[in-house]
Amino acid sequence: MKKKGLEKLQRGKISLNGKVSGLVNDFKTDNIELSIQDQLVLSSDIQCKNLTDPELLFFNVNNLKLNTTSSFIQELFPEIKLSDRFQKFGNLDFNGSFFGFIREFNTKGVLKTDIGKADIDLYMNFKNKDIKYYGQLLLNDFKLGEFIDQKNVGSIGGKIFVLNGTNLTPETINSDFNAQIDSVEFNKYTYRNVKIDGILKAKTFIGELAVNDINFDLKLNGKIDYQQSVPVFNFKARISEADMKALKLYDRELFVNSDVELDILVTKQRIL
Repeated sequence: MKKKGLEKLQRGKISLNGKVSGLVNDFKTDNIELSIQDQLVLSSDIQCKNLTDPELLFFNVNNLKLNTTSSFIQELFPEIKLSDRFQKFGNLDFNGSFFGFIREFNTKGVLKTDIGKADIDLYMNFKNKDIKYYGQLLLNDFKLGEFIDQKNVGSIGGKIFVLNGTNLTPETINSDFNAQIDSVEFNKYTYRNVKIDGILKAKTFIGELAVNDINFDLKLNGKIDYQQSVPVFNFKARISEADMKALKLYDRELFVNSDVELDILVTKQRIL
């Protein structure tokens, strides 16, 4: 059964330039340039098999330069359920390599988007209903607040290791990960040296968070649940030498040292 998105490859305008050797279903290219509907432009050295069968189409791509948009990617593959936030990436400019099939592949390189830059080394599998993935991301000035629609959150930089991930939408994600965050901006203050180790599952985080900032030291272990309209916080934390004025959380001199154990519901009006 043909997929609607992939059929666009057969119906749309495609231009191809470069040196090609081999057969239609088993060929190699040298400095090839490919354009699909003028919305996806690619240049690379490619080994390709099964070109006439989109389901078995295989690529080994080196020296890859790819320019397209997030909206065109979703248009090509409408059957893949991506978060609405995927559209926020806007223009996509990738330099690196790609090995595998359309729906199962390894990719490594540098990705530039409208909301930041990332060095990526990922395995992705879109073959079944549940998307599978693992690998690592090195974020550089990524506009996290814009991505998650939070005005008090700014940019983030650091390395994220995904050990085992399933799905990408907030409602279905299940990801075992750890992160070493060099910097993240919150409430116009940039926190540094943040470590996270945990599981993100369907709007719920379970794990550990540690911050070793010059104005704030935190060790936290517990659960944050956003599955319902009212978020639930259940964790233990140790706060040391928190300079609330420097952190822009209080307008006068105030230092906080405390051991905290919380099990609360938070509403717009009050904590329960």
